[in-house]
Amino acid sequence: TVWRASVWTLWNHKNAHIFRNHVLNVDQVFETIIFKSWLWLSSKLGGFKSSFYEWYSHPDQCLK
Repeated sequence: TVWRASVWTLWNHKNAHIFRNHVLNVDQVFETIIFKSWLWLSSKLGGFKSSFYEWYSHPDQCLK
């Protein structure tokens, strides 16, 4: 899911840059990846109970 969120986010930011002349902001890309991966994990995995703060702070511990 983290991999899919990364690819999806990069794809969308690339398209925004190419087709809508948006400036690519690396920090925004990383923030979006973190948020989308947490959102997808929390909605798809019943056992994933980490808060966004926990995911943002220590994603490696949330996946154990």
